[in-house]
Amino acid sequence: MLVYQALRVSREAAGPVALKVAMAPGDERFVREGVLLSRLRHPNIPALEGRGNWRHSRGISPYIAMQ
Repeated sequence: MLVYQALRVSREAAGPVALKVAMAPGDERFVREGVLLSRLRHPNIPALEGRGNWRHSRGISPYIAMQ
């Protein structure tokens, strides 16, 4: 799993997000983390900004974007 600091396209003023990208496309733990983050609301847990699949030259990798 890789973690990057990223800016939202066309919403740069909103500030950066943490972008986690899975190394393996079928990692069920990564998918489960996205589902759980979407259900949680707590001041000490980063809020989920979005999730999906990132297409790149080596294939497709799931990602999670968090505050």
